[in-house]
Order: sequence, then C-alpha cells, then structure tokens
Amino acid sequence: MRLRRLLYFSCLFFMLVHSSAAQSPTGTISGIVTDPTGATISGAEVLVVNDATRIQFPGQTNEEGIYVVANLPPGNYRVQVSKVGFKTIIKPDIALNVQDALAINFKLPLGAVSEVVTIQGGAPLVNTESAAVSTVIDRQFVENLPMNGRSFNTLLQLTPGVVIAPAESTQ
Repeated sequence: MRLRRLLYFSCLFFMLVHSSAAQSPTGTISGIVTDPTGATISGAEVLVVNDATRIQFPGQTNEEGIYVVANLPPGNYRVQVSKVGFKTIIKPDIALNVQDALAINFKLPLGAVSEVVTIQGGAPLVNTESAAVSTVIDRQFVENLPMNGRSFNTLLQLTPGVVIAPAESTQ
C-alpha cells in the first residue's frame, strides 16, 4: 500500500513538472542564413533587439547556417544579421507573442559590412513549424468585441479549437 502511494505521488509530481515546463511565457525566433547562391553561411552574427526596451539578445549561426534565439519575452523586435564580406540586413517590426516560434530566413547579399539593407513590409509571418492554433486576447481585442458585458467565458469560445462542455444540471 505504501509503495503504491509513493508511485502515485511520484507520477503526479513528474506530470506536474512536465506540464509546467511546457507552459512558457516566452517565444523563439529562428531561421537559416544563406548567401546569394543559396549556400548556408556559418558564423553569421544575429542580433535580436526588443524595440520597447532596447534589450539585445545575441545569437550566431551554426555550421548549417541555422540560428535560434530562444527565451524572448513577448513584444516587438527587429532582427539584424551580419557577416564579414556580406551586407548587414535588418528586419524590423516583428511581433512576437507568448509561445510563438517564428522562422525568419535571411539571404545576405555580397558587400561590405558597413552597407545596411533594411527590409520593409513583406508577407506576414506564418508559423510553418507547428499546426498549433493560438489567439492573443489583448485590450484592443476585448474593446472591439460586440459583446454585452464582455464575459471571460465568451472570449474563450471565440478561440479556434475551443469547445465548452455544457454544464450538467442536478435536479
């Protein structure tokens, strides 16, 4: 009996630890850096800067030209990629939400590092890494809803993939 209880609480503990690790309030920006011919560039410097706080999160590409900058708090960012022998590229206006995993690839043109290319506009970022569906409910989202009372439960029903189970009445 004592061994069974110990196993039960051990399993419960590991399940809670595992689920708490999966709930991260941060996001990740990653991608591949290539040259004009399509070959990957290793050792390129990647700098992710938060537009509001100016905090910098450095990174570097590996041998396959892949970079990953993890544990980024939600906010608006710009990504700067540079390497000796190539022009520096800056991609501004990247909105990162909680648990986002954005893939942003760069093609560095040949030139001096002092030459800077800033990417304006472009297609909106689409997460091709995961089929997960998420919705960020912020102040503007709530204020623009045509709801009477703006109930929290009603907001949950607007999120894609959410099904609210009907309450059982006991009579």
